[in-house]
Amino acid sequence: SFATTIATITSDNENELVDAIAILNKSGGIIYIDTPIIHISSSISIILSGSIEGSIIGRRQKNSYPVIDFLNSVNNDDRGFKISGSKKSIKYLIIQNANKGIWITGSYNTLNHIMTRYNSDSGILLSDNAVYNYFDYCYSYRNGNNMDGSCENCDGFAQKSGSYQNVFSYCFAWDNSNDGWLSFIYNGQTDKSESVSFQHSGGWNNGNLDVFTGKYDYAQGMKA
Repeated sequence: SFATTIATITSDNENELVDAIAILNKSGGIIYIDTPIIHISSSISIILSGSIEGSIIGRRQKNSYPVIDFLNSVNNDDRGFKISGSKKSIKYLIIQNANKGIWITGSYNTLNHIMTRYNSDSGILLSDNAVYNYFDYCYSYRNGNNMDGSCENCDGFAQKSGSYQNVFSYCFAWDNSNDGWLSFIYNGQTDKSESVSFQHSGGWNNGNLDVFTGKYDYAQGMKA
């Protein structure tokens, strides 16, 4: 059977998105985002919860996929997307200016063609029993801000203790304040391949402080 379309959001309407996600968490279905940007002003996470299948899918705009922008939200550790449930998917979206771009504590979720950038913590973080999640063509760059001296956790992709058996396929991390990829060994394992799988993925120029001072771009001729 075909999943029910909950809403197609065609304007910069945070309330419409939040209301649609409440339905998704309760009953499942699909939310389409067909607008260039949605600004989030709420100080709390946008949470995907429950175990019923549900999706948020962006529709390509003129020059980009839709952006979910948290720049106007209160700067605290909760702002951003949080996936605490299972069987959820997010596709074709750009998440920016959050704390943690996407924080996953649930299982059997899928991120497909997702970009996380300009977040003050990690772009994509997995923790607390985040298992069997799948990431396909995800990109995480320029997360963190070394100027305030708090870039220790500003990774492109971070899989911390308590998470395992997650798969990253064609995923790339670059220009992040700290690590491009961070993966802790699960329960003392010496073989990290039991905890995480990387397929056709990579990272470059992470931990380069010059990126966030502007020196790196200036040297590359990007002076605007």
